[in-house]
Amino acid sequence: MKQCSKCGELKDLNEFGLDNQKKDKLRPSCRSCKKKTDALGFKNNKNKRLARNKEYYEENKAKLLNSQRDYYNENKKIISEKHKVYIETESGKKAKRKAGDNWTKANLHKKETHYAVHKAVKSGELHKPNTCTLCGCFDVKIEGHHYDYSKPLDVVWCCSKCHAKIHHSKDNTWQEDLKTY
Repeated sequence: MKQCSKCGELKDLNEFGLDNQKKDKLRPSCRSCKKKTDALGFKNNKNKRLARNKEYYEENKAKLLNSQRDYYNENKKIISEKHKVYIETESGKKAKRKAGDNWTKANLHKKETHYAVHKAVKSGELHKPNTCTLCGCFDVKIEGHHYDYSKPLDVVWCCSKCHAKIHHSKDNTWQEDLKTY
């Protein structure tokens, strides 16, 4: 039995954490008091901690991003499988709905443009081809891409692969990338 230096209660030895610098190799305060002290310190130093973390991130941004990219590339299949399982859970469905709602709120003009294209195709005002206008593939899902959302019916019809290439290219190099298909 040992008395806690914080609360003064007499407690069993397994209620104290290890401290190799002490004679009895145990911390002077019990685990529950240490937990309260740590939580208080964590709360009181929140701004310092956030500033330190932000500073570290800014100094090591490239290294951290490379590390994240490497981890993702090494574990794509595992991450994908975990994501598929998560999306089927109630919280995953809720998160997906929330993300969709957030996107719609942030991109209302895009949503309205998509709807205008849908209506124009349905009414026959706009023709949706069966082949990709960029790579020429057919028997695949054809999607509409807008270069300018202020021109809702100015659409490039392309397959999912070409559409992804357009969106993932940082500049107009996607046109050269499409030649590899």
